[in-house]
Amino acid sequence: MKWALVVIALIDGHGPESFLEGIYDNVYQCFEAREETVYELLGSPNGNPPINHQAVCIRTDKYS
Repeated sequence: MKWALVVIALIDGHGPESFLEGIYDNVYQCFEAREETVYELLGSPNGNPPINHQAVCIRTDKYS
């Protein structure tokens, strides 16, 4: 079982945009990558995704 980090954004009111940021071997690696993504990619200094954005770790069997 792997973990997928998915970033979701609501942009210009045209429905959600999403992309796969990475695949990880365990939830701890995924959570660490989520924190880094929120800080560096989304530019949030406090660890919370900015409004209209979210980053989630999803357990998956689609990647080996």
